[in-house]
Amino acid sequence: MSDMRDADLVRLFATAERPLPDSVFVAELRERLAASRCRSAVLRVCSTIALILRGAYGGITAPFRVGWQRIGLATIAATAAVAWLVLEES
Repeated sequence: MSDMRDADLVRLFATAERPLPDSVFVAELRERLAASRCRSAVLRVCSTIALILRGAYGGITAPFRVGWQRIGLATIAATAAVAWLVLEES
């Protein structure tokens, strides 16, 4: 947080005519924020892993959902794309 925001925060508290929070309140708030960050980090990691697995599953099973006639076309198109990329880099 920049110094400018700290000054703005102090100015807002001063214009509100309320005292600044004491150190006990600040300590409790920091503890609650740290605990919620820890929980949200675990939740973020779990949802990221689930999203990766869901994407991998969808990518693997997608060719089988389009029908057997289009699997041959998809295979030919993928082979052509890979061959083009390999020849382009050499």
